[in-house]
Amino acid sequence: MAPKRTQGRTTKPSPKKGRKKPPPRSKPANIEAHRKRIKCLEMRMQGHTFEQIAKKVGYADKGAAYKAWQTGMAEAIRVPASEALELELQRLDALLHALWSAASKGDTQATDRVIKIMERRAKLLGLDVQKTIPINITGYEGWTDEELDRFSRTGKRPGDE
Repeated sequence: MAPKRTQGRTTKPSPKKGRKKPPPRSKPANIEAHRKRIKCLEMRMQGHTFEQIAKKVGYADKGAAYKAWQTGMAEAIRVPASEALELELQRLDALLHALWSAASKGDTQATDRVIKIMERRAKLLGLDVQKTIPINITGYEGWTDEELDRFSRTGKRPGDE
């Protein structure tokens, strides 16, 4: 936007209200604020209260700690579900590899752990899920079990001969 000329004077255009330009992330104050947000997120994940976080990290009060936590959560890079699944499967593979030799030699504790790892893998991959298909059947009210059985085998309705 070009400067305006008013009665021989040049004035700068006023910024639009409500729009703030975000500060550059590389300034030392912003780097420190980012570090504090990371610490805030870590402490919150460990179960600390916002009051405890404020005291430990150096926020003015629990409200400031909460706001920092909200900002940190909004800034967090969310790993796509497929990447998170792949990471979990790699971890399970590493654990399985570490226990496999002992389990195959008869170590019952290692065998139990291997089975647990295999169950977790199957659950993550959806291998144990039984697929059910909902069926809505209408028009067969009042039929006897024999009539339903005959219809399911032959396709003949009661009264069809």
